[in-house]
Amino acid sequence: MLSFKPFKAIRPTRDKAYLVATRSYVTYSKEALEDKLSNNPYTFLHVINPDEARIHNLQGSEKYKVVRKTFEKFIDEGIFFTEAKKCFYLYRQSTQEHIFTGIIGAVSVADYEEGRVKIHEHTLSKREEMFADYLYHTGFNAEPVLLTYPWQSSLHKVFERYLLIRPEYEFTSTDRVLHELWIIDDINSLETIEMTFAQIDAVYIADGHHRSASSALLHKKLVNEKNATPESAYFMAMMLPDTELVVDSFYRLLENNSDEEKNKILDFIFSNCERMSDNWVTNRGYFSIFYGAEWQTFKFPEHWYEKKNLMQQLDASILFDHILNPIAGVESAKENSRLHYMPAPEGRDKAREWVLNHKNSIAFEIAPVNFETVKRIADAHLVMPPKSTFILPKLRSGLTIYDLGLYWH
Repeated sequence: MLSFKPFKAIRPTRDKAYLVATRSYVTYSKEALEDKLSNNPYTFLHVINPDEARIHNLQGSEKYKVVRKTFEKFIDEGIFFTEAKKCFYLYRQSTQEHIFTGIIGAVSVADYEEGRVKIHEHTLSKREEMFADYLYHTGFNAEPVLLTYPWQSSLHKVFERYLLIRPEYEFTSTDRVLHELWIIDDINSLETIEMTFAQIDAVYIADGHHRSASSALLHKKLVNEKNATPESAYFMAMMLPDTELVVDSFYRLLENNSDEEKNKILDFIFSNCERMSDNWVTNRGYFSIFYGAEWQTFKFPEHWYEKKNLMQQLDASILFDHILNPIAGVESAKENSRLHYMPAPEGRDKAREWVLNHKNSIAFEIAPVNFETVKRIADAHLVMPPKSTFILPKLRSGLTIYDLGLYWH
């Protein structure tokens, strides 16, 4: 029985939502970040990257306390307000290629700890602890975890009713994505949503493994301190039907120290993998390379897939276990000084440009994993290799903020 609850969001006023909402902080270049901070006094980046913390080079808890202070300033200035009653939030993101419609609410930490919120990635303890400390000192969470669920007709009917009325927020961001948000506050819809999710056995994390793990770690800490609140037993998430989720891949960008190193890898590929006439990767079992001339596509040998579990049969694993590790000498599939990753939606031209700007390098392209495979891996309690999936949609920070109800704030 899954516990998915409405909550009282802290959120921007309707006239400022488009100015407040931001992409994830880490996606901005230094120049873009400075431009946003200089020219937009309402951007949520001012909260999560406050001037005082930057000027004094504050770190850790000292920085997080300033984040909290800046957040309270946004509330005092009327940029943010607290919802009068508990609601769910229907959020739709539209691009030229896709429409994503999900519902934002609060998911129980117990569901995560007891395996009803299923994972497919390892998390790093250091990052878990850092974000748990951030939550502890700021007292809020501003970016929903993205979860997927099997399509439900009862939810679809609720969504259809709300999609007919004017959204609370409606704006287009500079990346040409249309964002719309509706407030679901009528009792019948609230009950339908809660009851529907209560009948779902499990949901799957699509994006946000560290945020989920950190929320669980924080609640455990608060319980031990006897400071736990009803709100800290939940974390904010957006539920998206798994039929709408888009899963893409990453380019593997390999730097080599010499021509000899690069040629050793190429000789191995040409000797062991069948070259295809079509230079596009469309299916599992195929990969493309670019090393300075044109893209060339190959097929992994069938016997490389034998006697392996689901995770080891992924093309990301096959590429690493048979080429990048033993032949190229890359010790870890995590990003390092030799191995870099680029989201596939950025395109072949950008991967090609990277190779041309890095002597002796090779770009590898593999096919995306379908989410059914991801679910099977999660169900088998296995984990995906690093950078196996690039997930869409990417959610904005600052549209709905989850207050943890910590008394010292």
